[in-house]
Amino acid sequence: MFRGPPRLIYVRWIGALCSFAPLLLFILLSALLRILTFEAFMWAFLRFSPMILFGYFLDVIYKHIPKVSKSRYPIVQIIAGWLISFPLSQMIGEFLYYLIIRDPSYLILYSQDIVGTLLGLILLGLIYSFFFYSVYMIFLRWYLVRKLEPYMKSRQEAKPTPPSKKKKKPKEKKTSS
Repeated sequence: MFRGPPRLIYVRWIGALCSFAPLLLFILLSALLRILTFEAFMWAFLRFSPMILFGYFLDVIYKHIPKVSKSRYPIVQIIAGWLISFPLSQMIGEFLYYLIIRDPSYLILYSQDIVGTLLGLILLGLIYSFFFYSVYMIFLRWYLVRKLEPYMKSRQEAKPTPPSKKKKKPKEKKTSS
């Protein structure tokens, strides 16, 4: 079901939509549990906004990685793109949240344990890339089916009926008597 096309077809608005899905799920679950405050909404919006932006321009990112851009497997390109984009988007989101809230505790983690934080963000980027790939392939298949549907209907209507083949009688062998 999640098998990708032989070559990655990246539609930018679908990438942004797939990156918007975690924000939507967070807001819906927070609202359902009645813990959605203004601060939680700002945290989610500022944390996921860079991810939506990176999801939109993911094809630009993975095309600039030399070995990855020539890979014929779409999942390799998606994973490589998010291994770079996810840590950057999280750091940008934390910095944006710090600019609005002015609480330095959000930036202390990056100054105390840079290597551990970066490794953790890369691991989370790897996990996120698998989820992104699966959601992206579902949305891409839906989009391609909807986009190609008019062509498929006209093709089925214009399909000529195959000519009926007459059965040839086998030639009888003449026997000499």
